[in-house]
Amino acid sequence: MNKLAAIAFAICVLGVAATAAGADSFFRQWRVDTLVGEGIDLYHHGEYADSIDKFDAALELEPQDVSARYDRALDLYALGKYDAAAVELRACLQTEPDFVPALFNLGVTDLALSDVAGAQAIFAQIIATHPDSVRAHFDLGLSHFVEGKPD
Repeated sequence: MNKLAAIAFAICVLGVAATAAGADSFFRQWRVDTLVGEGIDLYHHGEYADSIDKFDAALELEPQDVSARYDRALDLYALGKYDAAAVELRACLQTEPDFVPALFNLGVTDLALSDVAGAQAIFAQIIATHPDSVRAHFDLGLSHFVEGKPD
């Protein structure tokens, strides 16, 4: 009988530990989502440096959070820090290769960095998987215009 009670007690302890771990994960993600939301709000008010601080805090809690990294890249782009924005966008694509908004913004960032060939490759990649994307065709055309080949 004592063995049965000990086993039941151990199962209860494990259940509580699993619940606590799940709660920790839930609250960590909730905090990350809150920080990302605050960062997006600051971005929309043009407070890019403060917004980056929010995304940095979110990434400290969850380094692989694509949303925080992507929105951080948008802030960096808005501040004219194109090289840093490109690094963040590429990191997003390492984690989530089919994240089309990151692809679009990496293409635009490549244009800002005068990497026309890189931008064209990205826009062509988007068109290959999304042939009806008006924006991808427009951005590819824009890259040809920037290159001096408007045809």
